Amino acid sequence: MNNNSFISTFSQFPVLKRVAHILLLGFLTWACLAIVLFLTLDKVQFQNNIPKKSSLPKIYLIGCSNMDYNYNDSLLNAQFKNKYQIIKIHTSLSAGMFCLLENIRDQSINKDDILIYSIPLHIFIQENFAPFYNADFDISMNHNRINRLLKQYPFHSLSGYRNYHTIISNLIKLNSNNPITHTNDNISTSKNESYYKFHPSYLTNARINITYYDSNYVNFVLNEFNKIPGKHYFRFEPLIKNNFNIPVGITQYLATHTTYINKQNIFKINHSHNSPYHLNNAGSIENTNQLIQEMKISVLNSVQVHKN
Repeated sequence: MNNNSFISTFSQFPVLKRVAHILLLGFLTWACLAIVLFLTLDKVQFQNNIPKKSSLPKIYLIGCSNMDYNYNDSLLNAQFKNKYQIIKIHTSLSAGMFCLLENIRDQSINKDDILIYSIPLHIFIQENFAPFYNADFDISMNHNRINRLLKQYPFHSLSGYRNYHTIISNLIKLNSNNPITHTNDNISTSKNESYYKFHPSYLTNARINITYYDSNYVNFVLNEFNKIPGKHYFRFEPLIKNNFNIPVGITQYLATHTTYINKQNIFKINHSHNSPYHLNNAGSIENTNQLIQEMKISVLNSVQVHKN
C-alpha cells in the first residue's frame, strides 16, 4: 500500500486519522516521560540498612509497611535467638512490586535461606507493578533500576502510566531535593506500645477494596519470586473485620498456586491501627504468635526433614 492509499483511507474514515493522532500523542508523551526519568533518577542515592554479618541461617520476612506494624520484633528475636537471624525486607505498597523485587535482589540470599512473603493482596494487582504516578515509587528508584524496569518488563511498566501530572511533579521534587532513600528495613526499629494504639477514626475513610485480579499477572509475579534463591513460603496478611471487599477467587488462586502456611486471618476491629493492613500492639502480638506457630509447623519442620 503506497502513501496515496494511506491518505485516501484517512480521507474516507476521518475517525482513523483521529485515532492515529491520539496514539501518536500518547507515544510521544510516554517517550518524553521516559527521557525525563532517565535524566532525573540517576540523582537518587541509596542507603540500605545492611544487617550485621552472622553465621546463623537467615529467615527473611518480606512485605510492605505491614512489616513495621504487624510483627513484634521482640517476640521474634526471643523465639529464634541463637537459631536464626530474622531480617525484614519491605517497600511501601504504593512503591509497587518492582521496587519490592529489587529490594529482595539487593540481599545476598542463598539457596538455604528461608523467605516468607507476607504481602498485602493489593500488590498482586497489575497496575501496582510499576506505579509511576506515585511518589513512593519515584523515591525507590534510581537510573540503574529504571533501566532494568524498562528493559526487563516493558509491557508491565506501561500499565503504571496513568497520571502524567503527578509523575512530572514528583520528578521535579526529586530533582530539587536529591534525596537519600532507605530501600529496606533490615534493622528493627521497635516502637513503644502507645505508637500502635487503636485509631477507630481510620475506619471511616480507609477500606480494602479489590474488584478484580488477573491470574496471568499473578503467575508472572510468582515466577519472578521463584527466580530468587532460597526456600519460599507465603502467608496471608490479616484483614480487619467488616473493612474489606476482596474477591474470594484471589485468595483461593494464590493458595492453590504457591505454598501458603496459613489461611486468611480476620482480626477484630479493635486490633487495627491506622490502615486496613496495619495492626496495633495487641494485634501484632497475636499475629506474630500465629506466625511463629506456622513457622514451627510448616516451615522449620519441613527444612529439618530435608536436612535429614
